[in-house]
Amino acid sequence: MPRNGSISPSVETNPVRKPRAQNLVGGLEPSGPVIIRTPQVGRITVPIIGIEPLVVHAWSEKARKKMLAGMQKEAGTKMRIAREPRNPVDDFNGARYTCHEGNLEWDGVPCVAFKSAMVEACRQVEDLTMTEARRALFVKADGHTDYHSPNSCKTTIGLVRIYGEPEMREDAARNDNGGTDLRYRPQYWPWRADLQIEFNASKFKDDAIMNLVAIAGFWEGVCEWRPGSKKSNSGQLGRWMLDEDTINKRGGGN
Repeated sequence: MPRNGSISPSVETNPVRKPRAQNLVGGLEPSGPVIIRTPQVGRITVPIIGIEPLVVHAWSEKARKKMLAGMQKEAGTKMRIAREPRNPVDDFNGARYTCHEGNLEWDGVPCVAFKSAMVEACRQVEDLTMTEARRALFVKADGHTDYHSPNSCKTTIGLVRIYGEPEMREDAARNDNGGTDLRYRPQYWPWRADLQIEFNASKFKDDAIMNLVAIAGFWEGVCEWRPGSKKSNSGQLGRWMLDEDTINKRGGGN
């Protein structure tokens, strides 16, 4: 299988054109009933292994409350929000995405982060637009995390399970106002995951999906300080490669 930037997914770029509707104005006869085929949904599981540490930063309940308080102040007034003593362990745990299944708890990353990386990776692929990809690719959840707020219905976020132990990482970061701050977030290293992907099988083949996952992992990444971040020119974390040993044992991505 080709590696890194030399990958060129086998995408069918010239699908059969849809029949154009007849113009019935002026007495033209219709050509027949419109034929709509059932969706051809392909499914594949792609195992990946991290080649750089993965740093995650979920919005904690504390951060949401602070943001809401700032939005509720009257226009033209200054509102000082009391700064609570910093608790690095609370910040670390608040930045994790966790799924609770009975007595089992595991960490994950939102499914949409991996989908976004695959869509963005289309910049590296000829004859495949980002618009086409975002409509044709979906990453299934291994589980969910729920966020409860008195101002909202229960919000559910689908997660891809990350196999790796979270460790607290301290970074100096620059805030939007130009000041600096210390951030305490979970880092997973080493880490791996199994991406369960549903796709438009009338347009993509299995090997095309696996190649696109590989491109996304090498050039885009996920979460904090990733190469594909629009806010950083130096990011290189959150990258991965295909777990080819597992793929070979399974006889493919499934």
